[in-house]
Amino acid sequence: MPNKSTNDQNYFTLAQVIIISHWAAAILFHISWSGNYDIWALNPISVASISHLTVDPHFISGLGSGGLDMPVSESLTNHSAYHFLITTGIHSSLDIYLFSLGIEVAIVLLFALQLSYPE
Repeated sequence: MPNKSTNDQNYFTLAQVIIISHWAAAILFHISWSGNYDIWALNPISVASISHLTVDPHFISGLGSGGLDMPVSESLTNHSAYHFLITTGIHSSLDIYLFSLGIEVAIVLLFALQLSYPE
């Protein structure tokens, strides 16, 4: 009979993997939904990688009046995941959606596998 603490540690490790994978899938989904990845993939040198618009009125007001010529509620943020995606061969937002969906399906299958073989 396996040790109870080993089972608890396995469940805890599985929970960490599921949470981190879901977090990564959410980031990828957010990039494909509201980013400019398709435009950036065509010309990564001269196009800024904008992952999303941050709706926070305090973000820009805290930076001072240093040349940001944007409305207060929209501040551009860069995302280094673009470089990871282009390196791995993902070249469109549809590919990012499918990759994100694949991660979510893998999470469900991993959880179902753990439930079916509790050991």
